[in-house]
Amino acid sequence: MFVPLLFVAPLAKLVPAIATAPVLIIVGMAMMRSVTRIAWQDSLAAIPAFITLLLIPLSYSITQGLIWGLLIHTVLQCVSGRCREISLALWLINAFSIVLLALDTI
Repeated sequence: MFVPLLFVAPLAKLVPAIATAPVLIIVGMAMMRSVTRIAWQDSLAAIPAFITLLLIPLSYSITQGLIWGLLIHTVLQCVSGRCREISLALWLINAFSIVLLALDTI
């Protein structure tokens, strides 16, 4: 689904960074609304959510926060014996995420 957008990506560079600030604030507000629905008493849900919320501002990257949150979610599910509950789609996302992290360190 991202392949058609590769041709539109250069157009996004034409927008100055200052013009994206209001949109990022709105996105942040929308993300914070869902924080109230996190089951904080369930550590299998709370730890990945907390790591994601922490890493997004610290790394200045929504992508990095989401990648690490999903990877930690998968690891916690497997450690707790619920590895079979993880969908194939999440396994594929995790595989691509690991490749992305490996390429990012090179």
